Amino acid sequence: MSSEAAGSVILSLVQDMVNEPFEEAIRFVRLDNSKGAVARLKDMVYSKETAEILLDKLVAAGALTEDSPACHALEGGLDLEAVKEADLTSAYRLFLADSLNEGADDYDQDSVAIMGELLSMTPEKTVSVYNEVCGPMLRARLAEGIAADDLGEDAKKANQAFVAKLQIPAQVYEEVTAELYKNKLAACSGGGKIMTLEERSLLDKMREFLDLPLEKCQKMHRVSCAGAYVQAVQEAMGAGGSGVINTDYYAGLTKLADRLLLGEDDQRALFNDAVKARLQPMMDELLSQFERSVLNKQQLAQKTGKDQGEDLIAKEGGGALGLESGANMMLEVVNMVDFYEGNNLWEGTTDEATNATTYTYRVDAKGMAEEKMLEEVYRQFTVSSFQARGSPGQQKRYALAQTHFAGILGIGAEREAEIKQDIGKVVYSNYVKQLLTSKGRIEQQDMQFLVNIQQVLKMEDEFCFELLGKLQKNFLREQIDKAIGGASAGKITGELAKSVRDRADSMGIDVREELKLDMTLKSDLFLAEVESAIKSKAVTVDNKELIEDFQDAWGIPNDVATKDFTRMVEAKCIAGVKSASQDLNNSNERSAVRYIDELLGYAQFIPQAVQHDAKVSKADKEKVLATYTAAKASFDGDTDPEVTARLELLSTVLGL
Repeated sequence: MSSEAAGSVILSLVQDMVNEPFEEAIRFVRLDNSKGAVARLKDMVYSKETAEILLDKLVAAGALTEDSPACHALEGGLDLEAVKEADLTSAYRLFLADSLNEGADDYDQDSVAIMGELLSMTPEKTVSVYNEVCGPMLRARLAEGIAADDLGEDAKKANQAFVAKLQIPAQVYEEVTAELYKNKLAACSGGGKIMTLEERSLLDKMREFLDLPLEKCQKMHRVSCAGAYVQAVQEAMGAGGSGVINTDYYAGLTKLADRLLLGEDDQRALFNDAVKARLQPMMDELLSQFERSVLNKQQLAQKTGKDQGEDLIAKEGGGALGLESGANMMLEVVNMVDFYEGNNLWEGTTDEATNATTYTYRVDAKGMAEEKMLEEVYRQFTVSSFQARGSPGQQKRYALAQTHFAGILGIGAEREAEIKQDIGKVVYSNYVKQLLTSKGRIEQQDMQFLVNIQQVLKMEDEFCFELLGKLQKNFLREQIDKAIGGASAGKITGELAKSVRDRADSMGIDVREELKLDMTLKSDLFLAEVESAIKSKAVTVDNKELIEDFQDAWGIPNDVATKDFTRMVEAKCIAGVKSASQDLNNSNERSAVRYIDELLGYAQFIPQAVQHDAKVSKADKEKVLATYTAAKASFDGDTDPEVTARLELLSTVLGL
């Protein structure tokens, strides 16, 4: 027989030596025949050991080499594809339990290791089975020592030897010891009980005896001792009535935390839990006062189910529960801020570059009410804080609340700025409108209050500057519209035009562009100023360049100004001649002369004939000229050049 054929026969023989008892063992496992399964599993180990001896001899005799397949037939376990994982685990569990049946001294760890290899047990499965089989044994052994207070070094070494002999995985040991410690801790601190010094000492000895890490134990203490520590903090808060813990109590709380084995992070977290529990009823009362300040009796009664007619605050507040409840709400806010300040519940960080301080809060009210409701409360507080008055001490408390109330409510800095900007826009706008309505302008002392609003609400300079400009423009435009609408027959006077321009100048507004006036209206205002100046003789042909100043002030293009000014002059001449003619026909020569003087004041700028009213005949025109000539005649023999010029101008206008 060739060596290859012999190797094949030996390979088959070796596999059969282990597979046959394995198949029977699995069959016994499925039949719940533990003894039969263990017996055949032992045969598997014996067969594997026997096969390995046989193979070693064949290699030594030269019949096989170490690389022959037969020599590696059992490496990596058996062919287990047809066997359920649960059956393999059960088989391993039975074999391990039987190996421990006679106690740790007779434990054959090599056989257990071989079985684990044959059944392809993973580390995770091995730990699970050891926990199930060895856990109770280890637990009982350790619990017996703890109960007997046998926690000395000798007992600890004996337990370590026991664990090493049974090869109990570290994970199993850690789970069992943690459970024992946790149970003892619960007995010492359950139901919010504060453990005694003796109990704490026992726990310390247990921790040393069981080799438990401090960090792991602190996590258990964080859960088990939470009730006792939180209750102690709440009692300290309640001692003074305001919720502020007296400084003398902090030493006691630190001592208690040390006894309960609470780390710094755990102390902080549990302290925050106690604060939050105290904060909730404060928030509930604040929300109640907020609702009273914004709802009327009927709305509040519908929401609360209580007749507000029997409510003292409702009675004092009148129809809407505003003034009295608003004051109560402000009181709740400042009390809440005092609570935070007194318990050091915020921390500030100052930016060296900007000197700006940002704050973080250990606890906030987020989640205690809907986010929208919390924002509305903050809006109401911000508005009320502008109206709040009081002593310097009260004002200081209001200022502190303005700094911290948004953070206490859990409103972020960006959202706080948006809300303040919205509120500031309303407050700022209302104040500016009141000033403009009452004074028509913003004076220096008024600007100081506007700056105060800006600083309190932290509004940006650019935003306020643009808002002020917009409000002034809108006000001025409204005044123009109102004046024009109220003027007789839509007549725009020179006084009105000059008033608009002067107001705009005082506000730093350019009437040419910033008021967005249409060209027709600007031209009408321009003409009104020019007409008034001509009528008062402030503008004559000798200083006619002033008309161009008016034109430039209103931003009127040359073509528009020329066309509209010409039309105005012609209209004045036509109306003046017609009125003078009518007065002469009514024998009112003095009034006729006044009309002629006035029309000549306009005609001097455009000395030309105009198309007069059809009702004014040539004879009427000649009568007008004759009357004016007689009125201006000199009987001292001298000729006045100015009179001559005016007569010639009138003759030109009349087309004579």
